[in-house]
Amino acid sequence: MERREITWLKLSNEDLVNTFMLYVAMLGLSNVSVKQFLRTVSISENLPVYMTKQFQKACALMERWSYGLSEALEYLSKHLREARLKNFFVRLTHSLKAGVTFEDLARIEYNKYLAEKANDFEKGLEKLRKLVEAYTTLISTVALLSVSFLLITTVFGDGSEQFLTISLASIGATLSSTSLLFATNTLRRKVLNHYGGVPKKIITLNMATAPLIVISATVLLVGVLLVNSVWSASTTLAVAGLPLAVHGFLGRRFKKRVEASEASLPLLLKSMGDYMAVTGSLNKTSHLLTLSDFGQLNRLVHRLEARAKAGIGMLISLKMFGLESLSSIGSKVFSMLGEALEAGVKPTVATGILSEYVTSVIMNDRRRSQITASLKTLSLPLHATLAAIFALLTTLLTILSQISALLSPQMMFIRPVNPYTAVNFFYTVMVLTAAITAVNIYLSDGDTIYTLTQYLGTILVISSATYLAMSIASGSLLTSFAKLTKGVSGLVPGGG
Repeated sequence: MERREITWLKLSNEDLVNTFMLYVAMLGLSNVSVKQFLRTVSISENLPVYMTKQFQKACALMERWSYGLSEALEYLSKHLREARLKNFFVRLTHSLKAGVTFEDLARIEYNKYLAEKANDFEKGLEKLRKLVEAYTTLISTVALLSVSFLLITTVFGDGSEQFLTISLASIGATLSSTSLLFATNTLRRKVLNHYGGVPKKIITLNMATAPLIVISATVLLVGVLLVNSVWSASTTLAVAGLPLAVHGFLGRRFKKRVEASEASLPLLLKSMGDYMAVTGSLNKTSHLLTLSDFGQLNRLVHRLEARAKAGIGMLISLKMFGLESLSSIGSKVFSMLGEALEAGVKPTVATGILSEYVTSVIMNDRRRSQITASLKTLSLPLHATLAAIFALLTTLLTILSQISALLSPQMMFIRPVNPYTAVNFFYTVMVLTAAITAVNIYLSDGDTIYTLTQYLGTILVISSATYLAMSIASGSLLTSFAKLTKGVSGLVPGGG
């Protein structure tokens, strides 16, 4: 029980209301009594413990203390935490007194909830679209800000390191403020469940996630203190980023397989409901399901048949099916289906509602992905461009420093930033922007931690390769300017 409470405390209030309304629809539209509805919800493992305890108390008031249904509903309207659930039981109490059946009220409430949910999703989608556009614009201005700070530092050379520190803080504060906005995104959904029977390589990836992030972060932070050349900056970025990129790539490949199995869930649920309505048995239903093709779920369907033949109960069999799908939505709907069927819900009603729910979730994921895809796609060339500009500036500052050293009496007011200090500044900006971009991509998707590691690692590696390649290419300019610097030295009084 404690573990279940901890797990559900991580869920949002919207998730709880959504689960509750699915129970309302399944039980209400099957013409189940209100008392049976309360009993089913009171023992549900898909709702938090603090909520089910209140339903258990309401059931105890009716069964042990002879309270009426209206008094039990009034108790729930006063003691539940969620305002929307409080209001639901107020409406339920008044509707029953007015002669409205629970079935009619359930249909009205569920349809209203779906309409409100669709409206909220559209608002959230528009908000996310604006955030993505704003952040990509900010990333493109980081190079301009960096150049501006360096020019000001060149003119006012005294205290250049302090001024660059202030500029870093300004860039970091500006970009990181967007992460707070991305964190308010309510459209993200966890794809994977917490079932322990995942492939061993995924268990290894999960165990390596935290140490890998800590090690890479340590390498990057130590680099801030030690990096003083293009080679050291590029090497540090690559060493920290490459393991993260590989980790994220392997993890997201596994996540895509789970998403592919989710696509077969609506059809499987509908077929299961139709077969159960005809056969009235999970054993016969599971056998008939094995004769159809459900893609990556075929293996799990055969396991379901084996459990049914072994005499394992329907509730446990369906819950295990959901867990073995490795999908969070799969484990949720099959657990709810098992509880609903145990409560006497009509199979076609339950599977129809859950199938439509899964379909809507998948469609919403696709619409959200269309928006976040622009952030993912643009982030890579934007950071590559940023690294290329920094490489060119490093070369130009090196040349300017040589010329300034030769003309120091005449250029006493122009004090270029030390190239080593500039490299450290550019390195820090690249690390900062890469980390914030990866976090924002993760917050906009919110599916798995593999999204964070893959994009953070990929951006670091791309920045490293671009910074080094462009530095080498632009370094050839130093050769052409060598004669110029010698010529300038000949023009300086006393310079030969």
